[in-house]
Amino acid sequence: MPPVGRIVVKSAAPVAETVEAAPGILIDLDERGVTVGIELLDLSAEIPSAELEHRYRIRPEHLQQLRTVRSDATTLSMGT
Repeated sequence: MPPVGRIVVKSAAPVAETVEAAPGILIDLDERGVTVGIELLDLSAEIPSAELEHRYRIRPEHLQQLRTVRSDATTLSMGT
């Protein structure tokens, strides 16, 4: 069974809109359309890096940090 969980990374900025960037991935935007949060609703969700970098201007290093946290959370949820 794939790991199920949720990871939320947000800034203190207010959220004006939340969009589904990909299945299981929500992006929080401020009033100017700037990304202020990422919600990974399922630890097994594929992270479409190129699209997130281009469309939502999420920095590659932030996506790598999200992958690292997901990997750590998956390991913890599986008890290994």
